[in-house]
Amino acid sequence: MAAAWILSSLFFASPEENRETAKAGMGEAQSTCRQYTSGEMLRTKQFYFLLATMLFGLISYFMISPISQSYQLELGIPAAAAVSSVMIGSVVNALTRLVLPSLADKVGRIVCVKGVLVIAAAAMILLCFSDSYGATIAVILIYGCYGGIMGSFPSLTSSVFGIRHAGENYGFVMLGIVIATFGTPVLTRMINVGENGMRYVFAAGAVFAAAAFVFIEMLRITLNKSDRSDDYGIGNNEKAASAGKK
Repeated sequence: MAAAWILSSLFFASPEENRETAKAGMGEAQSTCRQYTSGEMLRTKQFYFLLATMLFGLISYFMISPISQSYQLELGIPAAAAVSSVMIGSVVNALTRLVLPSLADKVGRIVCVKGVLVIAAAAMILLCFSDSYGATIAVILIYGCYGGIMGSFPSLTSSVFGIRHAGENYGFVMLGIVIATFGTPVLTRMINVGENGMRYVFAAGAVFAAAAFVFIEMLRITLNKSDRSDDYGIGNNEKAASAGKK
């Protein structure tokens, strides 16, 4: 990591000549939407929609991640394929963190998150019924969905609540991953009962992904009810993009 930091710093240049212009532009951009503090954000329902979307959207990943290799081996899938699926899944995870935010700038962050959740639900359903390489494909997709959510939520949070307090605000939204990390193992043990216990777990994962889809749709509806773009701190044309206007 230290080597990466040092090498990457060689490609940074401070735009000294345009600094004042950039500050002026930033001030103009911030004036068009409300910049929520964390305290203000916590008093809005939009925050809880975001929190619930992250929480329920990540449960499917934490259900499959600890057993992604062992479960495939139990199905009779060759060890080489099981190990490769995790390696490929990690690459897909990284790629979605890079590609999806760029795509979201064009079609809207909410649209992209919805697509990720649909894929996550489909992958968990595939795990419920597949006894062969379909499970391998599903594992790779779930890893990608995790990267898609984690790559999209920082900018989505800033889009809804403004960028002035974005770091602190996103820290509160990340309570979703904290709860999912600690809660999913307990949930899995409760559901994993009987001969088909893991299939029940995967089915529950699909349900949670669907629940996350409902919450992100509730967020979209709430944002679109605003007559003024600063009512909910909507930046980067998120309201227009989510409504299909751009």
